[in-house]
Amino acid sequence: MNELCHGTTEQANQKNGQSASQDNPAGHMSLPPDCASILIILAADRFADPLYMGSRVRLQFAVEGALGLGSALVKLASCDRRTDVTDEALTRENLAQVFADIAATRDSKQDAALNLCLILSGHGDEANGQSWFCTFQARPGAVDLTGADLADLIRMAGARRVTAILDFCHAGGVAADLHRALEADLDAGAVLVMAGAAAAELAYEHPALGRGLFTIALHEAVTERAFYTLAAAPSEAGGPRTDLASLFVFARERTEQLAYLYAGGKRQAPEIYGAGRVGLTWTADAIAPPKAPEPRRAFASRLRRIVGWSATLALLTGGLLFLLQYHLTVGPEGWVEMRAGPPWMASLVPQGINVGVQFPLAVTDLATPSPRWDERRIAQRAELLAGQIGGLATHTIEGRENWEFKLWPELSREAQRRVDFALARDGLGSVCAANEPRRDRARDYQFAVEAALIDRKRACAPVFFLEQGPEVEALYTVTNPATHLDFGLSELSDQAIRIYLVGLAFAYRELTDPDLRRRALEAAILLVSIRAEKGVVREADWLAYMRFLEDVAKGPRLDVAADTATFPRLNACARSWCELAEKLAAFFAAGADAAGVGNGPGMLTWLIARVTDRRDAEGDGARSWALPALLLLARHGDLGQAEFDWIIRFFRFIAIGKPIWIDPIWLPRFARVLKFRSSWKGGLERCAFHIAGSHVACSDLDADMAANILSAQGGFLEPSEQSMLLKRLDERMQQDRIALYGSQIRDVGCWSKLPDRWVKALESSLDYQLRIMPARATDPLTGVSVIEVTDIAAAHALAASILGRADEKTRSTVVLARYAANHWSYEGLQPLFRALAVALAAQDAFTVDRLLASQQNDALVRSAVLEALTLRASEGLLHDPVFSSAPSYLRLDAMLVAKHLIAQYTFELDKLCEGPTR
Repeated sequence: MNELCHGTTEQANQKNGQSASQDNPAGHMSLPPDCASILIILAADRFADPLYMGSRVRLQFAVEGALGLGSALVKLASCDRRTDVTDEALTRENLAQVFADIAATRDSKQDAALNLCLILSGHGDEANGQSWFCTFQARPGAVDLTGADLADLIRMAGARRVTAILDFCHAGGVAADLHRALEADLDAGAVLVMAGAAAAELAYEHPALGRGLFTIALHEAVTERAFYTLAAAPSEAGGPRTDLASLFVFARERTEQLAYLYAGGKRQAPEIYGAGRVGLTWTADAIAPPKAPEPRRAFASRLRRIVGWSATLALLTGGLLFLLQYHLTVGPEGWVEMRAGPPWMASLVPQGINVGVQFPLAVTDLATPSPRWDERRIAQRAELLAGQIGGLATHTIEGRENWEFKLWPELSREAQRRVDFALARDGLGSVCAANEPRRDRARDYQFAVEAALIDRKRACAPVFFLEQGPEVEALYTVTNPATHLDFGLSELSDQAIRIYLVGLAFAYRELTDPDLRRRALEAAILLVSIRAEKGVVREADWLAYMRFLEDVAKGPRLDVAADTATFPRLNACARSWCELAEKLAAFFAAGADAAGVGNGPGMLTWLIARVTDRRDAEGDGARSWALPALLLLARHGDLGQAEFDWIIRFFRFIAIGKPIWIDPIWLPRFARVLKFRSSWKGGLERCAFHIAGSHVACSDLDADMAANILSAQGGFLEPSEQSMLLKRLDERMQQDRIALYGSQIRDVGCWSKLPDRWVKALESSLDYQLRIMPARATDPLTGVSVIEVTDIAAAHALAASILGRADEKTRSTVVLARYAANHWSYEGLQPLFRALAVALAAQDAFTVDRLLASQQNDALVRSAVLEALTLRASEGLLHDPVFSSAPSYLRLDAMLVAKHLIAQYTFELDKLCEGPTR
């Protein structure tokens, strides 16, 4: 065990050593024949070799911590006797004598099942893949007490049940060797070994704790009554009961947290081996360890001792004056920040201390250098980057806040007009009129769309989004795209296509003239179709178009007269290169009859016929456009059980063979909205639960996949089937990190209330990773550095726990907002925003305001919360009550939300906790 801060506790060490040597020089005692449960403590702070007593590695709290934990376990586990072997008494000879005395003094007839509990604390070492525990006479590099040696001592005592708690460096290697040596002699449920660190890790202690990290974590776990309630076992009498193994998960999480706080962020991950159970009954007589001080409180107390009350008061007064001023700078992540303190103190304030406000303005929003830049402008930009621009925080200049006035000359034209619009200083008059000379049509259209997303009252008229949209007039007469120019449409970025589709969706929903609404649909059809590559639509374009059709289906129905073409102006392409997009648009805008397919199954038949026709030319590429369209039909309520059966067979989502093959991507998406036939469901259940009678080979991996598919069925399942799935999943997570099962939990959370321990484990895992992982990627949307925690399944599972039961979970809300902020440009964030919206709806306005105020140093977290609020703001985000008295930077966040809404304008493939719309 390594120590981090050094000092001397010689008196404590002497006292600990005396506890083992009083009345018994060998450190052991004779046991009466009626003893059936023995606790042995082997711990050392002192060693014969001076290298183990050096200032950098010397231990101070191994003995004290082990004795404290042992005293608690004696009470909680009702041990009959305790033996302490510490410091100088901890020799190989004495150990052999201790275990021999146990064997000699117990009555084998009366004590047929001796329970032996060991606590080992001190130094550990390793070399050449071999780990060992250091006794008093240990020498560096020389193998000492290995796991196999410890197993030999246990055999000597004749124990039939063994529990070992190891807290020293490289304890995981000793624990693995000990478990391996004992499992051949004892029953599978008779051995439990806990290691405070993995085989390749060090274990730590800290003077502020007065214990080893794992020792105090386990001590806290076994003496905390609340943990017994969470991991409760039936109790006939006395206090709450549980077993030691069930409390290990709390000790592990706490150890990792303490390592982060007190070991400089180093990793210490405890491990557990074996399935043994040690019953514990909580009692108030068990003494808890000293309460771990919060690092900030420890610092404040030290400051008072060093400088005294008068100097502390002077520092507080200086700090108050410090907060009245500010300076602007560009933070390490790329955001423009307003930090506390005058400019001359900018270099004295560490960048890691985020005292101030982070604006949703990044380096990419600053004006680019040009030949017109003069020396003054260059100097001003250098001053901004160095944090030398500032003033009084409450002072206004020319009607603008001080920071805005100072920052304004450095912003690009696009950033300036976003700021003006967000702060209601300027409308969209010139943009909507489209009469500015030398205007940038594409940028104006983007700005108009962004503005419409957050404030419909001040947005351009709906006809603007049609008239200033994509220029497709020349495409109406094109019969063969390969022989005609597409006028640059194929060169547009994916972001530009999404912007146009959002604008056309506005136009279709809000225009009243039927012909103009039809033209909006035609523009979208031609835009997506002309960009096809060799006749195959681009996947990004197609998913955005599916989202467009989803919005179209929610708008007013397009009236089409009987025996009349829905889009007569598209006759040139309706049977060739734009046929697919045109048919789907007619179906979702005007109905199945207008599309000429009669109903949903008719549309399915038409699509599968097109897939069959194109399969020779496109191969499996046809799935990329057929399956999203079919999924949209299913969610729209146009398909049923029989159509689902056809889809499974046609696309071979389930292939019966040896072994069985189950589509892991598309099948769960359809299973969330369409019900299986009994034959498919029965086969999946036989695979998932290994039910006898199945004629198909089903591996454990196949069984997990089958269980996932059944979980996606959700509300279609019977209560008994849901219970079987929950039980199966819970059994698999007993000895593993719950967060690793996020992909299996996320669908379960939609139809069942998740246990609190599952939710807390998901929260802790995501929160821990977001806290400790350094920024190592650049967000493509904002250009700033972000943290990546790539396992989005755990975030989905946490979101499902809110969506499925609409419970208010404050911590989950913050964790999901932080996760979305650090994955701002990732796909699959929609379930997180819906969960945030559900959680925020359960909170009052004051709570939401307080949440936003607490995140003033993180613009993306605020923007994630605001994006969730857009789901309830019919007139636009800026009309939400949260903006009634909001600070200016919060209104700027709304423009960042608008930009993100466009970037995320795509068909949501994995839509959790959502059934068909009809």
